[in-house]
Amino acid sequence: MENFVSAYQLAHFLHRDEPVAFEVALAAVSHLGTERMRQEKRYHYQPKFRRYKLMTPAGPLLQHLVFRESETFEQRRERSGAVTRDDLLIWFLKHLVFLTGQRATFFAVLGMTRILYRYDMQEAMAIYDRVSCDPACHYQEGAFRAGKKTLFDALSRRFAPWVEIRHGAHGERLFTSQPPTERERGLVAACLEIFTPAGTCCQEELPAASAHPDSSGGRQAELQRLHALGHPPCFERLTRSLGLPPPAERLSIPVFRTPTD
Repeated sequence: MENFVSAYQLAHFLHRDEPVAFEVALAAVSHLGTERMRQEKRYHYQPKFRRYKLMTPAGPLLQHLVFRESETFEQRRERSGAVTRDDLLIWFLKHLVFLTGQRATFFAVLGMTRILYRYDMQEAMAIYDRVSCDPACHYQEGAFRAGKKTLFDALSRRFAPWVEIRHGAHGERLFTSQPPTERERGLVAACLEIFTPAGTCCQEELPAASAHPDSSGGRQAELQRLHALGHPPCFERLTRSLGLPPPAERLSIPVFRTPTD
């Protein structure tokens, strides 16, 4: 029952429609057991390289399933034309968290620093180095460019009818954007607060890289890093500790076209 209530509350935030929220929550809860078994099977083999997908506890996994099940109903609304810019912004942020939330810290850093916020390459690399706390996992610029392309491609496919793409310096693809309004800033903050991984909390110090990533301690540490990147006050504290401009100055959300435009 507790799982259903949590799933319903999240789904209702995404859709503001009780019957839809009920269907999304029911589908997410019904798949929870199967998804946990799939995670267990995935962890029976040892990858040649560092894992990119996390094995997460029930709370964050349920959030992920709500995000997944929500998409069918989002696209149904979009096809009907009964969609607003607020809807599209909420779903865009949800999809960004969906794409990064089941992966390692590296992709969460890319999603926050290179898509939602406009930090440059060196700043993004500095944020990753601080969050990962592991000199052995330092990525070069080529990996950052390739990872960002993976996320950008997925987002642009999902929101192709509603966004425009432009080219920045060195041919980098960017979503056409404009300075966010105070209302949009508030909506972004509310979304990121709600989408923060369940079962995590604000911490002054980032987790050390000592725990093995496949241990329960290592998995919880990885979730705490996702919290530090996604939770607005924690991310602001992180950037301030590095002497970087605050996220509020770098926020960049797409200009969404709606059927009424």
